[in-house]
Amino acid sequence: MNLLGNALKFTAMGSVSAICTVDRTIPCAANEVVLKWIIQDTGIGMSEVDMSNLWQPFSQADNSSTRRFGGTGLGLSISLSLVKLMRGDVGVSSVLNVGSRFWFHVPVQIYDSDEAKKTKDNLSVLRRKLGHPRPLRILVSSPSSTTLSLLTSILSGFDVMKVPTFELTVAELRISARDARLLDFLILDHFAHSQLEEVAKILDSSPVFKDTKAIHLYTPTPPSIPQVSALLRTQGRPGSVPTSSGIIDMELASVTGFASTLRYDNERSTSIPRAVDFGRIVRMNKPPRQSRLLELLARLKDIPVPTGGLTGAQLEEALESMDSSTPLKTANVLIAEDNPVANKLLIKQLQKYDLNVVATVDGSEAVREWEKHGIGFFNFALFDHHMPICDGVEAAKRIRFLETRKKASVYLPIVALSADCQESTKELCLSAGMTGFLTKPVRAGDLPNLLRTYGTPKSTMQPSTSPDV
Repeated sequence: MNLLGNALKFTAMGSVSAICTVDRTIPCAANEVVLKWIIQDTGIGMSEVDMSNLWQPFSQADNSSTRRFGGTGLGLSISLSLVKLMRGDVGVSSVLNVGSRFWFHVPVQIYDSDEAKKTKDNLSVLRRKLGHPRPLRILVSSPSSTTLSLLTSILSGFDVMKVPTFELTVAELRISARDARLLDFLILDHFAHSQLEEVAKILDSSPVFKDTKAIHLYTPTPPSIPQVSALLRTQGRPGSVPTSSGIIDMELASVTGFASTLRYDNERSTSIPRAVDFGRIVRMNKPPRQSRLLELLARLKDIPVPTGGLTGAQLEEALESMDSSTPLKTANVLIAEDNPVANKLLIKQLQKYDLNVVATVDGSEAVREWEKHGIGFFNFALFDHHMPICDGVEAAKRIRFLETRKKASVYLPIVALSADCQESTKELCLSAGMTGFLTKPVRAGDLPNLLRTYGTPKSTMQPSTSPDV
């Protein structure tokens, strides 16, 4: 973390990459492997003289570094000591004004758990299903060679085409349309709104792309509630683009972070588009993890996702530790959790307290259930922070969007669930309009506290029976 933090701190332009591989050239015990970490940046770099004193306590590359960038100069000295304690070694190469490359080796024991095996087996099953009856044909576009390399590795076994620019992406799409070559997925990184609009128009213009889905990789930014409210007051939605799948509202997708396809609902006013599915373009927050990306591809292909193998043991322990002596209160609870094991165990935890649970597997389904049951029906919601298709942050933004549009008198308390306990993650969730934040696994006392705050005695509970329009 220190090496990565330094790379980010000293790199104003360009890129920072962290690569971990198994180094089989270094001897180790039979039950161990040696991991090699490489942290490379395009930052300020160092001279030979700077590097000669780099590992000394209270030392930095030059005397001006502390004034410019802060820090005590102890980080690398401590990192060196830690690596040596772990029987490893560490080194650096650098060129002044070009960048630096830090590396270290550490031997680690192999832990082969049942859950790890299950996860590996599930990914293998997904790959086989996605590759039948033919390998997926995927066009990946990113200006970052690191991102292209990562996605190529994740999508190994499929027919992957890589392009570095928007112009080449458009050219490949036009060639595929001309030659009637089927394309299963587009994965688009670092695309502007206008470029996404152009891609959507091209996909709609050719029958070759009738089943093609586009995945837009993006970095979520936490907007303020006034930003969303101001957008809601905008009439006519000049940023909307009509497609055969619906209306892609690029401005809304940018501000709310919510997946971008809107459709007209014939059963309601045709002047107001509402989100009913994700249409052609699905948004996925970065970085693209292997399991999340493969699960997303499977779901977009309507392929069942294998269950189990992720966080079951931890959640089982949390389930067993729950205090069953809490006074009985009830509430209607909406949950969104994509991991089937975690979803089932969370339901059990909630039902242990006599709660009425509506369970969903992603944020889009949760938003639809909230709309279906109406404002005021749910006492509170528990949304997983990381989910494919639509995560908890996106779902919370969308619900706040709809509450403002409907002029709701009661706002849904939304609590984030996340294994990531960093303060920045908590701030991202809260700035999206979420009410609270709980770390996984859910601890004894968490749910009773929620019930004391949001639960309602059975005798006085009067849920809404029809959706609010």
